[in-house]
Amino acid sequence: MLLEDITKTNCTNCPTVIRLIDENLRKDNPQTVVAYSIHNSGSDIYKNYYSETTQAFADAFYPYMDINTEGLDAPAPQVYLNRNKTKIDYKTTTAEELRYQAQNGPKDVAIAMESSRTESTVTVTVTVGTKRAFSGKIVAVLVESGIKANQWDMGLIEMYRIMRGYAPSMDGEPKSFEANSTLTYTTSFDLSKTTVEDINNCELIVFVTDNADGLCENVQYAKVDEAKGY
Repeated sequence: MLLEDITKTNCTNCPTVIRLIDENLRKDNPQTVVAYSIHNSGSDIYKNYYSETTQAFADAFYPYMDINTEGLDAPAPQVYLNRNKTKIDYKTTTAEELRYQAQNGPKDVAIAMESSRTESTVTVTVTVGTKRAFSGKIVAVLVESGIKANQWDMGLIEMYRIMRGYAPSMDGEPKSFEANSTLTYTTSFDLSKTTVEDINNCELIVFVTDNADGLCENVQYAKVDEAKGY
């Protein structure tokens, strides 16, 4: 299951979601719920660490998910599962419920991935296998952990998997998937535009969506330079 969280460092309610992810889902190995955060324009992370490219990706997320914004400062926290545009109730949702949904979700699509890097580029190659034919999209996300900032009511904490960039775009690369077949796709991130702090703290998240409903069919994650099979 894919979990996307809009957050900001001066949000009084965001610690609820941060604790849900950090104290529960983050510790799972392997992870069945793959979470990352998009800091909005009211966040110190946004102001101090986000590049113009990352900001543009974050801003594109809001209208795509039909989020009502005031200017470019989207309300936080807002938590979405598998690109479903109906946000979940973060106050009552538990890690156990999310794990159950992930483990009992669709199993028709599998994702394998591997990546390489240079001083200025991270390239990821994705192989998608599927039991059924459909038209959809492949989305790759570059995320970074390890950056520390003061979070409301929590003091100085490490921010986990903050979005740095999408490839090729926030909503992904259109592809047609054939039943009982595999499709291979390669895309790259320009590190000079995403301005990551430490590439060694970065991971890649890849997911596939179905155009029929826009929902994520499956998600995979790996460290930069790490290969993951189905």
